[in-house]
Amino acid sequence: MPQTTETGFEARVQEILLTHGARKRGANAQWDKDIALFPARVISFIADIQPKHWLQMRILYGTKVESMFIRA
Repeated sequence: MPQTTETGFEARVQEILLTHGARKRGANAQWDKDIALFPARVISFIADIQPKHWLQMRILYGTKVESMFIRA
């Protein structure tokens, strides 16, 4: 029985996500280590799936909406 490695596991998970759901691999420069997210991608996703609610939040909170949402 072969030994399972963390690297092998990570590679397999990444392969599955890229072929069955994730849009594309993220760039390291876009990754926020403190919150463990790709903030711009999260905001884009929310705006795409909830455009009406996102617009309402933009109207209420203006330019601060993205940072407020990510912090929350």
